[in-house]
Amino acid sequence: MDITTNSQAIIFLLCVLCGIVIGLVFDLFRVQRTFSNASKTSLAMSDIIFWLIASLLAIEFIVFFNNGVLRFFEFLGFALGALIYFSFLSKFFRKIISFLLKIMNWIAIILLRIIFFPLILIYKIFKKPYFTVIYGFKSSSKRLSRFAKKI
Repeated sequence: MDITTNSQAIIFLLCVLCGIVIGLVFDLFRVQRTFSNASKTSLAMSDIIFWLIASLLAIEFIVFFNNGVLRFFEFLGFALGALIYFSFLSKFFRKIISFLLKIMNWIAIILLRIIFFPLILIYKIFKKPYFTVIYGFKSSSKRLSRFAKKI
């Protein structure tokens, strides 16, 4: 199959774009690591998941845009895209992703407070009578037993 120089240039630019997307996915995983206190096992699993996603993205790209034909300039395009992303865009997108995660965390906290407010209110209302009844009877029974010993 003959591929023109024009179509090779378009495929190369699309490979650069795919490299940028893979860099963005990497930053998603990197920011997620900073927000969670993950164990070494979960970090290893996270790395495996990232590489599965990145390889599937690259393979799907190659199959979709170049009919599965793998050429050296496509690897250069992926590498150049990742280099461009990490050189110029990574810091900006990490800040945006961190900001969005903080907002999502804030919203989750507010929603949890709204959901659990009635339960906490019920607990506070019934806590004092419940403990008064439970511990009050225990102390009363101790006093009764001491009184009975005196008689």
